[in-house]
Amino acid sequence: MTGYDFMNFCEALIGDWKAPIFTAITMQIAIWFRERQTRKTLLKNKKKQVATVLMGELKSLRDMYSLKRLKEGLPQDGPDIPVGFIGENYLAVYDHLIEKLGVLENEDVVKLNAFYLNLKMLVDSLKILAERWERYVMFKRYPPIDKQRNEIEIEINIRYDDVCRTYLEAFAIQEKAMSGFDEIITMLEVYRK
Repeated sequence: MTGYDFMNFCEALIGDWKAPIFTAITMQIAIWFRERQTRKTLLKNKKKQVATVLMGELKSLRDMYSLKRLKEGLPQDGPDIPVGFIGENYLAVYDHLIEKLGVLENEDVVKLNAFYLNLKMLVDSLKILAERWERYVMFKRYPPIDKQRNEIEIEINIRYDDVCRTYLEAFAIQEKAMSGFDEIITMLEVYRK
C-alpha cells in the first residue's frame, strides 16, 4: 500500500465515520430535548393536579367555615354558640397530598403549610370550644345535687370564663385563617393555567 492509497483509505474511513457520529449525536440531543419536554409536561400536570385538588378542599372548607363562622364576642342569649362538634378530619386531602407538595415552588409550599397549620389550629380550637361549651351548658342545666348553691355559681362562672377565653382564641385563629383563603386560592390558580 502506497502513501497515497493510505491517505485515501484514511479519508474514506474518517468520512464514513463523520455521518454516523453526527447522526448519533443529533439523535441523542433530540432524545434529550424530548425527554426534557416530557418531564416538564409531567411536572406541570402534577402541579395542576395538586393545585386543583387542594383548591377544591379549600373552597369547601371556606364554605363550611362561613356557615359556622364565629361572631366577635360570645353570644349572651340563646342555648348554643354556632359551633358543632367536629368529628371528622376536614383536612384529609392536604394530609394525603403532603408528600406531593414538592412539585410546587418552595415559597408556595411554605405559604401553604403555614395556612394549613392555621386551619388545623382553627379545627382544634373549635373542637375544644364545642366541648367546653357543652360541659358548661350541661353543668348549668343539671348542676350536681351534692354541692352548695354558691359552689355551683362559682363553678358555673369558672366554666363560663373558660368558654369565653377559648371563644376569643378561636375567633382570633378564625380571622387569621379566613383572611388567608383568597391569597392561597389565588396562588394555586396560577398552577392550574
